[in-house]
Amino acid sequence: MTDGSDRPTTYVHRALELFADFGDREALVGGGRRLTYVDVAAEVRALASALARGGVRPARCW
Repeated sequence: MTDGSDRPTTYVHRALELFADFGDREALVGGGRRLTYVDVAAEVRALASALARGGVRPARCW
């Protein structure tokens, strides 16, 4: 998977691109919560930022 510049893209980057296409549609429902794709993208970004601050980096698989 690449980002158009022949650089490898992570699964997360690709998922966020796809989530943008669905906007305010429901993505996840459960436990009394309803999240849109916008909501899920925000949660993914927040988790990724927290992991990066903690020193976690993507694995090099290529």
